[in-house]
Amino acid sequence: MQRVGNFGSLLQSYALKVLLESLGHEVHFIDIEERSEDKAVACNNQESYQSEYEGEKSSVFLSKLSKIDKYASNRIRIKIIEKQQQVYFEMFRSNELGIKNSDNCLHYDYCIIGSDEVFNALSEARWGFTTQLFGSVKQAKNVITYAASCGSTKFEGLNYKMREMIQNSFGRISAFSVRDKNTANFIQKLDIKTFSVNYDPVITRNFENDLNSIDLQISLPKKFCIEYSYYNRIHSIDEIDSIKNFCKKNNLKIISLGAPQKWIRNYYAVTPFELLKIFSLAEMV
Repeated sequence: MQRVGNFGSLLQSYALKVLLESLGHEVHFIDIEERSEDKAVACNNQESYQSEYEGEKSSVFLSKLSKIDKYASNRIRIKIIEKQQQVYFEMFRSNELGIKNSDNCLHYDYCIIGSDEVFNALSEARWGFTTQLFGSVKQAKNVITYAASCGSTKFEGLNYKMREMIQNSFGRISAFSVRDKNTANFIQKLDIKTFSVNYDPVITRNFENDLNSIDLQISLPKKFCIEYSYYNRIHSIDEIDSIKNFCKKNNLKIISLGAPQKWIRNYYAVTPFELLKIFSLAEMV
């Protein structure tokens, strides 16, 4: 998930990389491969999350029209900051993860699938359903998983062909590690009897040394609450008022990290390590 533009994906990748390097291994990253023949099998089964997004409308025009509101000027401002955030993400991939496009062309002793929602076969991810994430990795002699998760995908949601393809791909995996009960149930129903349960790699990492050298260049409020969510995911009037009232009552300024919300002016673009530093300083998240 190292190409996904959020802090969790990048910090997981970093923590797992460092963990493996501490065991004496050389680590590279392979990109998720979109396979049209796999994607076609799942096209009618994928889950939609549109109800969670702002301004779900019957047309693109109506959706854009709904965004011309009292937050219009703030939307423009935070779009600029968001571009800087993507720059920080790419810098982290280059400097801390050492990702190169040529990594996809090399051959490896082991490929580790994970962590995060690598088994989320029914998500609307841009790569769709791909058997690569279930073990069909052409670049590796051996394949294992670490803290893999199905996210919201459940075994019952798979059609017969998907079950068959996943089961065949699982045949390439020599050891399974999952991070949650749903994923354990999922692989057991696909005849995997032996597996371990492990923490997300971010939890295994002591980031103290990474944060010691961080000197924050942004001016933060003295007491603040962090809003941390996907882009404009918190958009209902009730939710917004609830957070605002809570923060006013507790004398907290609201800041947004990770992705902007239309109603929060204090949105900051930061590096993944700066994010952790700011989290440690917050009164509330």
